[in-house]
Amino acid sequence: MNEYLFNYWNFLKKKINSISNNDLFFKERDVRIATLGINIGTEQNGDDKFFNRPVLILKKINKDSLVVLPLSSVQKNSDFYYNFTNPFDKNVSIIIAQVKFISSKRLKRKLYRLDKIEFQKVKNRFAKVILNIKIEMP
Repeated sequence: MNEYLFNYWNFLKKKINSISNNDLFFKERDVRIATLGINIGTEQNGDDKFFNRPVLILKKINKDSLVVLPLSSVQKNSDFYYNFTNPFDKNVSIIIAQVKFISSKRLKRKLYRLDKIEFQKVKNRFAKVILNIKIEMP
């Protein structure tokens, strides 16, 4: 990885951290842009010059923190990817194996909300792959 990109990410991270209070209202099932940064090894990075990437909010912990799953435009046939078509008719996937705990300061604009059935399928896949348990559909 380019040292310049790490330094640039550290600069941006300091700016994000200096946000005094993020009054952004967010909910589980929201797909939002989040600033994920430059990461190490196979960890999912942000895509653009600000290291942003769409994420699904899997769990809201409180107004300051949440658990997210990054999205990708690359679909793979794997338990670690949940493939679907978003409301804009684009094929995308949720990367189950890249679960992240983040600060709400990293969140940007809302893109859309996953419907309840699709969200339950994602949670079931997460439970199966990450937690190694089976959850029945309601």
